[in-house]
Amino acid sequence: MPPNRHTDRSQGASGWTEWGQHVLAELKRLNTEMVLIRDSAAADRAALAKTLNELRIASARLEVRAGIWGAVAGVIPVFIMIAIKYIL
Repeated sequence: MPPNRHTDRSQGASGWTEWGQHVLAELKRLNTEMVLIRDSAAADRAALAKTLNELRIASARLEVRAGIWGAVAGVIPVFIMIAIKYIL
């Protein structure tokens, strides 16, 4: 807890020593929290990059499957037309 404001005025320069220690302690605490947040954000970014890569792979697979099914669907009428032409 920071020193009392009224006490500091009566202590003169020695009051700043207490405040200086408080300020340094707060800076250290904030620095520690910032490092933890930065590390957490880095881990989150890595997880997001992995998920994005998995989604890209899944999307590519779906595109290939759609292309194959489209080709199959396009070939069926052609075979039917060829069969009708040669049968009739």
